[in-house]
Amino acid sequence: MAQRLLVLDTSAIMAGNIDLWGAECYVPSSVIDEIRLGKLKRQVDSAVSRLKVVVPSDNSRSAARDAALVTGDLSVLSGTDLDVIATGLETGGTVVTDDFAIQNVCRAMGISFEPATGTGIREEIAWTYRCTGCRKVYREPAEICPICGHPVKRISRKSAVTRQGARRHT
Repeated sequence: MAQRLLVLDTSAIMAGNIDLWGAECYVPSSVIDEIRLGKLKRQVDSAVSRLKVVVPSDNSRSAARDAALVTGDLSVLSGTDLDVIATGLETGGTVVTDDFAIQNVCRAMGISFEPATGTGIREEIAWTYRCTGCRKVYREPAEICPICGHPVKRISRKSAVTRQGARRHT
């Protein structure tokens, strides 16, 4: 029986419930760097020998970035998050993460994923951005609404359509 191939995100390592012996585990080097800055340094240092630490290619990172731009998740993903997605793409492994934005981009790219704890997303989420003041909806991220100057928040397109429809009927 073939070993499971997993790509671990920071949240998966922090959860501490991944069987490192029962799977072949890949971790982008940026995840290791991120954790070594925190409280889990000792645990990660002892587990590193059982992890395959990799640096994803620029092509895979670019593909992850492009997909995140399409889904609307790019503004909330870090470079480390993009590395996790890119590593999933390169290895064909299952990305283990509790980050919904990473899960959403993986779903859009056809990369398998599973949550480290709890539940994952059930369907792909398409994001849009809405002004908290005038409620104008934008497809591209913005911090401040150019019309009224209020903050712009990220929301799912389904929520934006539902709320706009409800607003029109009020």
